[in-house]
Amino acid sequence: MDDEEIIEKLKESCEEEGGTFEKRGFGNYIAMICHLEDGNLPRLINTSSRILRNFKGGKMGKWLKYSIRNTHGNTSSLVFFSIRNRVKVKATFTKEREVDLPLYLIKDPDEWSERLTDLSLKSESSFKEPPFICSSYIEFGHDNVSEKGDSLKVSSVVHCITFTNRRDLIKTARELERIFSMSEEKADELLDDIEPKIRETFDKIEKFEKKPEYKKVGRKSVLIM
Repeated sequence: MDDEEIIEKLKESCEEEGGTFEKRGFGNYIAMICHLEDGNLPRLINTSSRILRNFKGGKMGKWLKYSIRNTHGNTSSLVFFSIRNRVKVKATFTKEREVDLPLYLIKDPDEWSERLTDLSLKSESSFKEPPFICSSYIEFGHDNVSEKGDSLKVSSVVHCITFTNRRDLIKTARELERIFSMSEEKADELLDDIEPKIRETFDKIEKFEKKPEYKKVGRKSVLIM
């Protein structure tokens, strides 16, 4: 299937569940968004997974699947997006406001979900450029759907994390870009290597409840944890 066929089939699967389909293009990626009020999100995820597994490439590059579960009501949004050359996604936290967020892999999102949703809603007043990285669920089109990642693999769960050094974000984005072009086996090996660094970041963030502070070290600004 080519890009247009993929878009049309995603639209059909969304509407079959009673959802509203929306196409957006921004920066280096394009997104197809399905907004569900009462539809069957797990069934839609499974249907769309089969569609994405049949996608063999095209001008939009590798397709990934990204879903947002809205904790402020009954609406769920399932976002399909194609990444071209940057690891970045636009996520909607509320109906009124959107923020641009880079991605970061973490192992268990559930413990962070409520806290980080609250933090994200406060981010506009606290940060000029919110250092958030967020997604509640992400999966490679050829992998099986899993509600929760038990291990840090290509099909692992991804969620929000905050107060992160921007240099680490850039480094992680580059690592993820490498993962996208790797075989699953090679990607697993790389993710196993970076897992200790991710857990170390968690430990620091857990102890860090206030607004980030920076201090000058030579010409560099260093985040104080």
